Amino acid sequence: MDFFKRSLASSLHPSATDEDLETLLKTEGGETPFSSKYALQTTASRSLKNKFSYLRYTPRSFAIKCWGFQVLKIQIIGKTDREIFVGIASFIVFAHHFTNWVKPYLAYYGVDAEKRPSSLVQLPFIRVIYSGRPMVHIFFVISGFVLSRKPLQLARAHKYDDLHKTLSSSVFRRGIRLYLPAAFSTFFVLLLIRAGWARQPVNGGFLGQLRDWTSAMFDMTKPWQWDVIQILRYDMHTWTLPVEMTMSMLLFVTVTGLSRCKVPIRLGMMTMIMLYCFRSGRWAAVEFLGGAFIAEVDLIQDERAYKAARYHSTSLEEERNNDDQLNPVTSTSTPADHRPKSAIVRSIAWAMFWWLQLIIALWICGWPNHDVEKAPGLAWLVKHTPEPYFSLGEEQMIDWRAAPWYILASLQIVFACQQLPSLQRFLTTGPVQYLASVSFALYLIHGPLFDSIGGRIMNPILHSVTSMDEAGVWELFFVWIAGLFALGIPCLWAADLFWRFIDQPCVDFARWVERKCID
Repeated sequence: MDFFKRSLASSLHPSATDEDLETLLKTEGGETPFSSKYALQTTASRSLKNKFSYLRYTPRSFAIKCWGFQVLKIQIIGKTDREIFVGIASFIVFAHHFTNWVKPYLAYYGVDAEKRPSSLVQLPFIRVIYSGRPMVHIFFVISGFVLSRKPLQLARAHKYDDLHKTLSSSVFRRGIRLYLPAAFSTFFVLLLIRAGWARQPVNGGFLGQLRDWTSAMFDMTKPWQWDVIQILRYDMHTWTLPVEMTMSMLLFVTVTGLSRCKVPIRLGMMTMIMLYCFRSGRWAAVEFLGGAFIAEVDLIQDERAYKAARYHSTSLEEERNNDDQLNPVTSTSTPADHRPKSAIVRSIAWAMFWWLQLIIALWICGWPNHDVEKAPGLAWLVKHTPEPYFSLGEEQMIDWRAAPWYILASLQIVFACQQLPSLQRFLTTGPVQYLASVSFALYLIHGPLFDSIGGRIMNPILHSVTSMDEAGVWELFFVWIAGLFALGIPCLWAADLFWRFIDQPCVDFARWVERKCID
């Protein structure tokens, strides 16, 4: 029963933390009820629920901005700016897959100049808004960061019993967390196929389709191919899930093996493992372990900042006491920046360095889907691509020559998110946090929607121009921007519903199963 109460609460108020949900389950002990904690009177809650029940099926941001439905706040508690960046990356992946309908935009600026003038959207940096391939690499770096940060924090504190419990919990729940929402989204595709809205059904009726879906789910869960891109039935975008599963287990084993090492040795050995994986062509392993490396650096900086803040606070208190003794009446000392000028200059220099890293990374992220040899600057990177990636060449789904540069760019971006406060302020704005909360749902649900309603929405827009081969610059831009809104709105809406009614309950279900299984 606790599981169902927890699921209901998380779907009604997804910003609630685990502690909030525990409070809901323990109200018999005299603690503050969940509704009172969020300033909701029982009668008011009932009237709001009856009056605005239809808002439960609208996107939360729309409900808040247009209807003032203040009960449903967009508030992500406990997420770091690196985690929140996943929301932006997930939306860019959606925009990338949508841009396949406007294929000229997949080329770099100026490459198809003999056919038509290039659009400003194809320029470096601007084209990042629909460059989805490097975003997958950013997913993996952030996954490595998120999965390793707490275990590394416990290892630094020498709390090895807690470390074992944390890693055991992560390993136990990882498969459920990754595959259960995907099972729902791909089963939705099965229903769309049987309804005649997507693809061709298999022979054998519904039972035959169900057997085919079961086989596809089995293929999706195979982790034995490491980071090979598989063309999976029902939703090809789920190829990242077995990669996530495999690399998560590699990360947990690595963190376990290095947990008792001294911090410099742990960082050094992790770097050597990353170099070994890079030379072996295991790009996803480099990114997951790179996320763990960034998490360790983040913990080091947090510890130093805490010690510096304590030292600064103690120094200010001593100065105030001295001032009070010398002039107890007129002493009005105020906090000031006591850092020497050299420290301020060093801080500015580091900020400029990380902004430069971010700029370089965003330029790399503009890597086109084809004809990269004609792209200024990027063509030089192609020629200097290290082995074994250069020999792998270019395939239909991926340009392997881009893989090492995507690794570099993803690490640069996540590091920059860690080091630049101004960038962190942007990443913690409401819309970006909202995208972060629905990121996994958007990633899973946009493919099925593209298969079912994508053509129905895009065909009238595509027919509004002469043809994609003869369309001019502004005609292409109209098709791209109109289709982005026409498909983006239902995709975000569906992702919001999927997040509330499937993704969040799956997370709670994994925790419930764990609680039932452990001693």
